[in-house]
Amino acid sequence: LALGAALVGAGWGFGAWRMAAPLPERAEPVVVRLVQPNAPQHLKWRPELQQAFYDRQVAATRAPGAPRPDVTIWSETAVPFVLGYADGLLAEIAAAAAPEGVVALGIRRLETGPGGDAWFNSLAVLAPDGTPSAVYDKYRLVPFGEYIPLAGAIARLGLPQLDTLTLSGFTPGAGPRLMTIPGLPPFLPLVCYEAIFPQGMRAPEGRAEWIVQVTNDAWFGELSGPYQHLAQARARAIEQGLPLARAANTGVSAMIDPFGRIAASLPLGVAGHVDAVLPAPLPETIYAWSGDLPLILGVMGIFVLTVSNFRGSVSFPPRR
Repeated sequence: LALGAALVGAGWGFGAWRMAAPLPERAEPVVVRLVQPNAPQHLKWRPELQQAFYDRQVAATRAPGAPRPDVTIWSETAVPFVLGYADGLLAEIAAAAAPEGVVALGIRRLETGPGGDAWFNSLAVLAPDGTPSAVYDKYRLVPFGEYIPLAGAIARLGLPQLDTLTLSGFTPGAGPRLMTIPGLPPFLPLVCYEAIFPQGMRAPEGRAEWIVQVTNDAWFGELSGPYQHLAQARARAIEQGLPLARAANTGVSAMIDPFGRIAASLPLGVAGHVDAVLPAPLPETIYAWSGDLPLILGVMGIFVLTVSNFRGSVSFPPRR
């Protein structure tokens, strides 16, 4: 009992000491603006309201700041049009942040080919002229919300209703990647519920210096869902030792430091924007390096000990 209490006390003391330590600062400060249009899901795609929600985000991007942000982040599927099919509007968005900064936003993307159309739920960073300088495609899709599991098998059943159902949905992207934009630290992009997975937080190109999550939590209304999603994003920041910038359609948009603390935020159900200085990353954490390997080894060890103990405690009658 005393040993257990000592371990708990030591853990608490170390945590208090660590949380009290100041975060390292960047040599060159980076200011991030998070835009929250607050478009409720039942209104978001109404044709008569799309212009108003679009204008709200452009106005937030143009709003003065001291200093002006280096990057402005819009939420998931922030615009009603498709990447590559509304160049004039994308140029207007980019111009709203120029000349000091760039815009990163969630947007749908379409690829056409002999095999048919492929839709992607993407995050794009716009160059000053509005052309995409970098694009990331979400690769962890929501079952039944963004794709139909076993769609090929369902289509082969030959039922017209099911076949039509499988045609709607997104195509998964290639996987995690590092986005490198001139003037910004390299970041790991996440779209919506990709932030609930501890795995996949490392890109093949190397370690990021921060994480960007764009999401639309309007599906959950103002219940517990948006807060749970925010808590999961905070967990990813802690695990990786990286700051996380989160732009959510209806909230909660937040700048999260590498300890999981919220440095700046916009509450749920409010339209607006918030500027925050990007915290510096911490050194690579044990979990960022090892992933779930210690947990897997621990479970295997418990299994081996359990089997060994069971075999040692069971006696069998001698054979005759």
